[in-house]
Amino acid sequence: MIESSLINSFLMDQSNEIYDYGKVKLLPLNNLNELLNNLKDVNLLPFNQGKIFFKSNLWDFSQVKMQGLTQYGKRINFEKCPEHFKDILKVYVLIRILEDKVKIQTILGNTQRLIKFLKYADNQGCITLNDITSEMMIEFINSINSSVRNKNIYRTTIRQFYEIFSIYFDNINTPEIKNALANKNQRLIKGLIEENKTENIPDEYYRKFIHVCKDIVINESEEDWVRGVASVYLILSQTGLRINECLALTIDCLKTTNHYDGHELSYILYSTSKRVRGLNGVDTVYTYANDISILAINTLIKLDLYCSRRESLGVKYLFMGGQNQREDSYFPLDSAKYSKLVESFFVHINEKFKTVNLPEGYYPGIKNKRIWNVRDVKTIALPKTAQFRVHVVTELLEKGVHIKYVQKFMSHLTKEMTSHYVRPKVDYSSKQQEIENSKKTLESILTNKEKPIGKGSAEWVEIVEKFIKNNKFNVAKNLDEIIEGLLGKYPIKQKVGGYLIAPINLRGKTKKDSYTDMYLEKYGFETTGLTFYFMIPKTYKHVKNQIQIVQYNLDNGFTKEAKVELDKLKNTITDLFEPELKELENQLDANGLNILLQSHPELLEIIDKISEIKKEINEWKTFKI
Repeated sequence: MIESSLINSFLMDQSNEIYDYGKVKLLPLNNLNELLNNLKDVNLLPFNQGKIFFKSNLWDFSQVKMQGLTQYGKRINFEKCPEHFKDILKVYVLIRILEDKVKIQTILGNTQRLIKFLKYADNQGCITLNDITSEMMIEFINSINSSVRNKNIYRTTIRQFYEIFSIYFDNINTPEIKNALANKNQRLIKGLIEENKTENIPDEYYRKFIHVCKDIVINESEEDWVRGVASVYLILSQTGLRINECLALTIDCLKTTNHYDGHELSYILYSTSKRVRGLNGVDTVYTYANDISILAINTLIKLDLYCSRRESLGVKYLFMGGQNQREDSYFPLDSAKYSKLVESFFVHINEKFKTVNLPEGYYPGIKNKRIWNVRDVKTIALPKTAQFRVHVVTELLEKGVHIKYVQKFMSHLTKEMTSHYVRPKVDYSSKQQEIENSKKTLESILTNKEKPIGKGSAEWVEIVEKFIKNNKFNVAKNLDEIIEGLLGKYPIKQKVGGYLIAPINLRGKTKKDSYTDMYLEKYGFETTGLTFYFMIPKTYKHVKNQIQIVQYNLDNGFTKEAKVELDKLKNTITDLFEPELKELENQLDANGLNILLQSHPELLEIIDKISEIKKEINEWKTFKI
C-alpha cells in the first residue's frame, strides 16, 4: 500500500501558488472508507485558487490558473456518474491530479469516459467494481460506436483506472480483467500508430491563404479584430506554434540578438507545457521570427482595439480577441473561444478567398465545418490550426534541416514526436502530378538511375523489356515513346511501402491489387514488393513499429502472437530493408552525400545513424522466441 506521506510529497514539490498541501496532509491512502470520510470532512480540493468542493457534483477548474498558458476553462461534472461509483471516481481523479504525471486536460477527458463505462456497469446491475466482469468490459468496448483509435483510448483509460485502484486500495486487477483490457489485435495496433494524423496543408492553398492574410493585416481599413485573426494565422503559418502557445504570446515576446557577422536576428519567446511532463510543467522557449512573423506581431501590438483593451484590463497579451471579449477572464483566449472568431473570420474573407458553402473536397486536404449562427451559411472550409504546424515541420525537414534542430525549435520532447508531424508531399490540384511522378519513376528505371528492389522488381523488369522488344524500341532514341506507351498500359501508383504497377482493365481503371493481402500477411503493412532505395525511411519506420508490436506481445505474455509478428519483421528486414540499405550505400559510393540529399533530403536521418541501424537490425534478424 502507498502511505499518505507519498501523496504529501507530491504536493510539497508543487508551487504554493497552485496547491495547499495542508488540506490533505492527514489523508490516509491505505483505507478507502477512511479516506472518503476524511475527504468529505475537509470537503476542499488542495488548490489555493478558488474553492472546489469534494462533495460537489461539479469541480470547476476555470478558477485555477497554471503558469504561463491559458486558464483551463473546463469543468468535471460527476452528475451523470452512478451514485455508488461517484466517490470512488472522485478519489481516482484527485489522485491523478496529485500524482502530477499527466495534463489536467487528459484527466478531464478520461473522467468522462469512465463515467460512460460506470453507467454501463450500473445498467448491468453492478454495485461495486468487484461486480464488473471481464465479459462486461469486452461488451462495453465493442458497444462503443467510434473509431478504432477511440476504442483503444477507452480501453487504456479503464486499464489505468483499475491499476490505480489496485495500487492504492484493493487489488481488483485480476488476470481476466488484464486480458480483457489488453490489445491483442495486431492490425488494430498498427492502425493506431498512423491513424488520425492531421493532414498537411496543400502548397497551393497555403500560398493563397497567406497572401490573403497579409493583405488584410496591412489594410488599415479592415476591422481590428479581423486584422488580429489574420495576424495570428500568419504567426502560425511561419512558426508552427501550437494555437494556445500563440494566443498566450505577450507584447514583449519579440526579441532581437546580434549574429556573429553583425546582422540583427529576431526571435519569439513563448511558453509551452508540451515538452515538459506533468500537470504544472511550463518551459520558456524561443523560435525564429521572419519578416512575416514580425509584421504580424507588430500589427497586433499596435491595433487600437487591442491597445485600449490591454490598458483597461491591465493585461499584456498580444492577441486580444474580438469585439465582444472585454473581460480579463477571457485572456489569454483559449482555443475554443478563438474558434468562434475563426468562423466569423472565414465568412468575412469569402469574397477574397472562397470559403462559404463549398462542396466537400473543394480544397483537397481542407475540411468543411458545419456552422449554425450565420444566415445563409451552412458550411465554411477552414484548415485546422494544427495543420500549419504540420506544414512547417514537413517543409523544414524536406529542405534538409536536421531533425534535431526541428525538434528543438518546435519544442518537442522527442525526435519521434517531430517525425510524427512529417507528411508526404501531395499535389492536390490535379492528377497531373501523379502522371509526372510516374514518368519520372519510369525514366529513372529505363536509364538505370534507380534500381528496382523487392520480390516484384524482376516481374516489372521483364514487362518493360518485353514491351521494348515487341515494339522494337531503342531506349536511347525512343525514351519518351516508351514511357508514354508503358503508362498507357501500366499506370504507377505509390503506396505506403512501395509502388504498385498494374495493368488497366477494359473500363480504364486500375485493377484491385491482388497482391495487397499477400504482402500485408507477409510484411504486416501495405507494400507491393517493388520499392527503391529512397523508400528506406518508410521501411525503417515500419520496422520500428513492428519491433514495438513484438515487444508489446512479449511483455504481455502473448508468445504465439509475438512469433507471428516477429516473422513479419524478419521478412521485412530480409526482403525490403536490407536490399534498400545496400542500394542506398551503392548510391552514396557512386554519387556522394550532397547529390543524394538534393533529391532525397529525408534520407539524412538514415544515413546519419547507419551503423547504429545496422546493429539494431542484425539483433532483431537473429532474435528468437
